[in-house]
Amino acid sequence: PCTPYELINKLGLAKSNLALITASMIKDKLIVKEQESFDKRNIIYTITEKGREYIKEVIKIVDNNINKQLRYTKNAEKINELVKNLNELLN
Repeated sequence: PCTPYELINKLGLAKSNLALITASMIKDKLIVKEQESFDKRNIIYTITEKGREYIKEVIKIVDNNINKQLRYTKNAEKINELVKNLNELLN
């Protein structure tokens, strides 16, 4: 469970975007919004099971993309080393 303030900080959201984003997430049943019965200003957002599964999928996609970038970087380093070695052969 997160308060709106915690959600803004954890996700790096602008305060002005919070209502729009949470409304969309509630509509998609990724989170639920709970208000205290005695003080409606106190709001808590909780991730649903569907939301947890969605987050797991996003993490997999991000991890896969990071791994692709790392492989590309390693290949680029190898290519640069090869070019350097070939240039040395020419000199």
